[in-house]
Amino acid sequence: MIASVQISIEQPEEMLGILRLESVTCYDASGNIIGDIPDLINNDEFHSERAVIRFVAKQLNVSEDIIEVV
Repeated sequence: MIASVQISIEQPEEMLGILRLESVTCYDASGNIIGDIPDLINNDEFHSERAVIRFVAKQLNVSEDIIEVV
């Protein structure tokens, strides 16, 4: 069961105002890595951190509250 998720977001220099998901790592309740989720990493463009978090939460079927941007 996924207890927390850490995501990394990039903002390409040539695309101001555009955010892209760079990595997604899931953890269990003990803090152990369950795994990375490379399937979510593509060229989707977002306009806010909140939009990225919503996308990841929906794709993983988890609460937005357990997602942390690192």
